[in-house]
Amino acid sequence: MGAGSITAQSRRIGVDFGIAIEDDAPCAIESLEGEVLRTWDNPSPAFPETGSPGLADELHLVFFCGVAIWNYLTNPFLLAHPDVVTEELPPWRENADTWRRLRAQFPPNLITLAPEQIFYFDENALQRRTDHDLFGNKVAHYSWAHDSFGGIVVPTLRRVQTLRPDGSVIAKPVLMDVEIFDAVFE
Repeated sequence: MGAGSITAQSRRIGVDFGIAIEDDAPCAIESLEGEVLRTWDNPSPAFPETGSPGLADELHLVFFCGVAIWNYLTNPFLLAHPDVVTEELPPWRENADTWRRLRAQFPPNLITLAPEQIFYFDENALQRRTDHDLFGNKVAHYSWAHDSFGGIVVPTLRRVQTLRPDGSVIAKPVLMDVEIFDAVFE
């Protein structure tokens, strides 16, 4: 995936943090002042296998949030990676809309939320939903309120919900809401 960094604030754990995500490198959580709060030498097994417990501790949570936001911002680039296998699926009806679907299979060397994901795009080619397995559950990430940061359009609002076997969404509880206020691509 290459190196990248994310600065985020988590109300859930009440700490401002920065996280660097880099292939085969330790994960370090730092305060905004640069003080190393915790390190994890081998974060690659961060996401447990299907059926095992979810986030084991605060470090797993921070790493998960960092990877999630990293993926949200870089999906178009990840999909263009030469080792990602994609397949267009039949269109999906979502209320009154018809969305195109793309199945992506990610190689193990790319840090993603799941090795296989299905992306949904509206008539303007904006990403509207992503489905994948997460900790033994099927989930859907809905995305909207797209905005341009440095010429790159990303959804600034996301909501993660559990899926039924038929692909429809279970409205409550909402598993996670994400709001992106600003992004800088370098």
